[in-house]
Amino acid sequence: TQPQGSEVCLNGTATTLEVAYASGTGIPSYQWYVNTISSNSGGTAIVGATSSSYDPETDAVGNFYYYAVISFETGGCNELMSEIVEVKVNEIPEIESASITIYSGAPFNFDPSSLSGNTVPNNTRYTWSTPSILPANSIVGATSETIPQSSISQTLQNTTTTTAVAIYTVTPSTPNCIGDSFELEVIVKATINPNTEAVSYTHLT
Repeated sequence: TQPQGSEVCLNGTATTLEVAYASGTGIPSYQWYVNTISSNSGGTAIVGATSSSYDPETDAVGNFYYYAVISFETGGCNELMSEIVEVKVNEIPEIESASITIYSGAPFNFDPSSLSGNTVPNNTRYTWSTPSILPANSIVGATSETIPQSSISQTLQNTTTTTAVAIYTVTPSTPNCIGDSFELEVIVKATINPNTEAVSYTHLT
């Protein structure tokens, strides 16, 4: 029986690798190996992985290749080597909350990958619920988005004469992993309305 590979998110639970054999003589010894390439040559013996099953570690991102070797102390049976299986560990988006300032009627486009400190894997997309508006009803154009987008973008109109705020709760995800939600605070300044004052001058001669 051959082991089965799996694909998981960082620190997720990978499928337990298991091997079994039929016939043979003597007491079997098991040793699992891990490799950085799909090869059963040059692998590193995993300390303590000496039973017929092994739970792969998933605390590092990357593609890892595993195989098992079964040997017999007596009986003259040859070593048995399992097939090579891949365990792929994917990154999870990790994004800090942020704040941006715009003017009323100006579209904004926020891409979390533009900020240092965020973990934004390739093909990360974003969805969000209906934003909270402060003060209530002071902004139009703030809507939810259920179709994954490559960035957070909308056009907001401040209907008041003072600053208003839209708070988005955004969920980042890749095709394989969903990250924790983060908040995007969009500060929307009011449209500038210059006052025009008519002044009458008297010309003296």
